[in-house]
Amino acid sequence: MFANEWWNISDPYQRHDVLFGNTVLYNWQGRFFREQATNRIPWPSGNNADPWEVFDEPRQLSRGDLESPDAEIARLLKKIELKMRDANSP
Repeated sequence: MFANEWWNISDPYQRHDVLFGNTVLYNWQGRFFREQATNRIPWPSGNNADPWEVFDEPRQLSRGDLESPDAEIARLLKKIELKMRDANSP
């Protein structure tokens, strides 16, 4: 919701419909990603002082994506889960 409000303030005349964005996590060492209260997926181990970009490239987000972000949030959470499992697999 924050991005949607920011976009409406920054572009009140709605001249632009596409925004490029990514999600970056900081200080994630020792934290857990939880889908449900009983299901924990550990973060990758090792040196993680650097920011962790969830997507390899910035993604295009439309105003519609940000006005109703449920599908985008679900994609983001799934991508985080997959990247963590890949990082934790031998």
